[in-house]
Amino acid sequence: NNVTFMELLKGADYNTAFIGKWHMPGHLPELRGVDQFVTFTVQAGQGRYFDCPLIVDGKEIPSQKPYITEELTDYALKFISQKRQKPFCLYLSHKAVHHQFRPPPELKGLYSNVPLDIPKEADSWITWTKGSVWYGLLGPMESFFRRYCETIVSLDQQIGRVLDKLDELGIADNTIVVYAGDNGYFWGEHHLIDKRWPYEESMRIPFIVRYPDFIRNPGRKAEQMVLNIDLAPTLLSLA
Repeated sequence: NNVTFMELLKGADYNTAFIGKWHMPGHLPELRGVDQFVTFTVQAGQGRYFDCPLIVDGKEIPSQKPYITEELTDYALKFISQKRQKPFCLYLSHKAVHHQFRPPPELKGLYSNVPLDIPKEADSWITWTKGSVWYGLLGPMESFFRRYCETIVSLDQQIGRVLDKLDELGIADNTIVVYAGDNGYFWGEHHLIDKRWPYEESMRIPFIVRYPDFIRNPGRKAEQMVLNIDLAPTLLSLA
């Protein structure tokens, strides 16, 4: 029953799309305000990294690419590349880098021999403690941390494809790009793994904004507090 910022942008004559993880179990909503809705429902809405069937505008189709991060990016690039007279808003919601932490084959083992910068209080066996088995971490913490890092590299590569497409189309300067997450993560801090405790490591989120036409001194770290709930009203104000 809630009104989303995508719905308001659509009402202001934007082309809109939601592509990626809906993140909720059960039935998908009839998402108002989007011209395209690409998502998945497997594994209670979590999706899977390989061979993940998608639901495209209400119709389930088999995966076209083996790796979900690449396939979702393909849909995003297709939407961005459409010939249009209107502005557009794309919400690209990747599964990566949620649990299972599975990189594509070409990146598997990338960090096998790289020393890890882990907290002093971290213990290899933390992945076997109560609460971690549910999360699928059945091995020493270091092996999963390396896989996590490899999966992030893949995500970075796919975000790079999106930025390259904006450059190729000549619209990068007048496009607001927001790279954000929903939570931080523990890799041994406070003798914890996962995200479900309200320490700084979990509460802090990645939040990067690029808007060349508006941000005159890029490359800096803003010191003001920002919350992900600030995003919708900020985008609406800019639009």
